[in-house]
Amino acid sequence: MPTNSDLAKIIDNTVQENVRAENEFGLSFITFLSKAADIVAPWWSPRRDKELREFYRSVDHLCGAVFTTTTKISSIPFKIVPNDFSIKSHVRIADQYTKFLYDVAQFGDGWINFISRVVEDLYCQDNGAFIEIIGEGDKSQEIQGMPLSVAHLDSAHCIRTGDPIYPVIYEYNGQKHKLHFSRVIYMSQMPSPDVDMNGVGICAISRALYSAQNLLDMAVYKQEKLGSRPNRRLIITKGGLDPEDIQTAIRLAEENMSSSGLTRYSKTIGIGDRNLQDPSVEVVDLTSMDGFDEENSTIFAMIVIATAFGLDPKELFPYQMSGATKADSVIQHMKQRGRSLGQTLYMLETGFTNKFLPPFLHMEFDYQDDAEDRQVADINNVRATTRQFNINNSVTDVRTERELMLLHGEISREQFVQLELNDGRLDDGTSVEVLFYSDDKDYSEWLANGGNKEEIMKIIVTSKSPEKVEKARKALAAIEYREKKSKDEMNNRLLEQARQQNAILANRQNGIQQAPKGGPPQSTNGVDLSYTTERFSNKKPADLTISSTQVSEYMRK
Repeated sequence: MPTNSDLAKIIDNTVQENVRAENEFGLSFITFLSKAADIVAPWWSPRRDKELREFYRSVDHLCGAVFTTTTKISSIPFKIVPNDFSIKSHVRIADQYTKFLYDVAQFGDGWINFISRVVEDLYCQDNGAFIEIIGEGDKSQEIQGMPLSVAHLDSAHCIRTGDPIYPVIYEYNGQKHKLHFSRVIYMSQMPSPDVDMNGVGICAISRALYSAQNLLDMAVYKQEKLGSRPNRRLIITKGGLDPEDIQTAIRLAEENMSSSGLTRYSKTIGIGDRNLQDPSVEVVDLTSMDGFDEENSTIFAMIVIATAFGLDPKELFPYQMSGATKADSVIQHMKQRGRSLGQTLYMLETGFTNKFLPPFLHMEFDYQDDAEDRQVADINNVRATTRQFNINNSVTDVRTERELMLLHGEISREQFVQLELNDGRLDDGTSVEVLFYSDDKDYSEWLANGGNKEEIMKIIVTSKSPEKVEKARKALAAIEYREKKSKDEMNNRLLEQARQQNAILANRQNGIQQAPKGGPPQSTNGVDLSYTTERFSNKKPADLTISSTQVSEYMRK
């Protein structure tokens, strides 16, 4: 947990005046204007975003969608991981950063409090979401040293400039702070390609605005028609009634229902006169709804809202659908995976990796999804079978298959490099033995006279330079590869000698002695080897010599 001095240091270096104790609360710089449009102001203006906030909070269905989205994303755990797990100091620093973000974000309120605000702005404001990276130094200049914390910036107080160096101006209580790009992470959904809009987008609330208004209108309509204790029915006895008698009956009925404590439900009103001739009864329904299909209207509106938020409609509105199969469910799930949830996580990972973390670390969200994991496992199984077949039949080699694994994301770049080093190759495919002939100063020093493994291993353990550690690992791999190669050659020679000795012993057991060089094999047990003797005897036919006279006579004939 952050200490008081930690928080004081963070507060001293933030641009958000409202978190300082001496600051007085004031009104937003955005004026509260009345609506001029039928729902909210046209796209885009700060006034529109203000009205979008007010609108979605008045619609239960939108509030549910915002809650579902924020809780879904804020509950996904993240971790900071090193680019190279073999460097133990990087692993340790990554763990420290993970705990740091969970504890210190949003002025010590923690990660969930922080990310919930960011996600709500991202999905509810066309201007998008803004994150301040709090650090030391001039706020209008590049951040100095390690960042101290992160905090949500209210989108309503952030002005996009379009300047890549100073992309955001934060305004509060009349004070403006020009933020350097290293001090702010900003994002929006569906950013406009219009250069004049500086990346303002169209948020989920804007994408579902009129469908949500339809739901609100239906709720208001029912409330106005049924929620104020309307008269339920009117019973008229035929034969003639004075209108004053009807009004009197309704007034008396209202008084009786009020004294009975009824606020929504109303009883049936009966009107009649015992002196009427030929009486009969007519019932008039006073609370019937106008003819429209509320169920279908609600379902269609919820589908639009779910699509706008990138959610499965059943996550927001668990209605029953007939005829759906398991295959349909799988297809719907696969479609869902490509929506805004993955995009939001990617934007957060990219923003924190590029602007908050040191270059040897990156952020990863651990999004657990059993259906996706099962699908990935099936695909990897098919690829592994194909890979083994290709290698066994010399269609490809091990390096080619590793490159395909790297392309498909089955292994990381660091894992690929390490596997290649284990096989005696650099990442470009050349042998690690070329390092023995390198003009590089470090390689020349480390690999002189066959290499000094102890010195190289000390560098790997103690050096704080990732580049030097990587070079040391390659040098160590070169030494180990040459040692392994020499050992393999020695083993091969010993195996060949042993094979020859075994062959000699086998021949002796079969009664055959090894023949002298150029001579026939010798029998040791009386076996007739005359054929072999004649075959290997030195009685060779004489060389054939032809004179030039013989050749001339042959040509004349």
